[in-house]
Amino acid sequence: MTFDDFGDHGHLRITYPSPPSMPPWQEDVFLVAQFGVYVQGPGTFNTTGHGEVQMDYMTFYPIGIDAQAGVLCARCAEACTFGPDICLPAFSPEVLNLQAPSGGVVGGEMTATLDWSGCPEPPWTVEHAWLQVAAERIDPWSFRLKVTASAEGLEPGEYTSWILAPHGSCQSCGLVRLTVSPTSDVPEPDDVRRSWGAIKVRFR
Repeated sequence: MTFDDFGDHGHLRITYPSPPSMPPWQEDVFLVAQFGVYVQGPGTFNTTGHGEVQMDYMTFYPIGIDAQAGVLCARCAEACTFGPDICLPAFSPEVLNLQAPSGGVVGGEMTATLDWSGCPEPPWTVEHAWLQVAAERIDPWSFRLKVTASAEGLEPGEYTSWILAPHGSCQSCGLVRLTVSPTSDVPEPDDVRRSWGAIKVRFR
């Protein structure tokens, strides 16, 4: 087995001393190859184009390979052509950044797009109670997600919560990052001077 690394893609070549024998050809045969890949961080792996597979001097073409590694939330144990993964929406943006003062509420929007128009709407859920999401189907493939984050009871700092879209044994996720900023009723000295100067100019 050899692997040529070209940065954002690579070429994998596997050879045998002699081709493995095929079973008697009585009906359709679905050939499966399993690979273990060592990874050091999040990422995805998929094939593009048609890679030839030769067995017993016959040529086959894989229908596709799809795998994820080191992913924090998304998962699919049945990734296969026309499997449950085609009903997993892709979130845009992948990370929604929001900012609110302590005790405040802020809103934002994401879109979630499916690969197939016949998919049912996912049962949207959230990881933490400070986040709420309401979905609106805007066409057979897409949803508009209205996101509301409440900073009530949260200390100043950064918080994250996943929006989960499960389907069967699979699940896709969109991340919301909320930054809670401190509030103060006492203006800074520069703000006091600017405010007093603006008042004098206005009422001269």
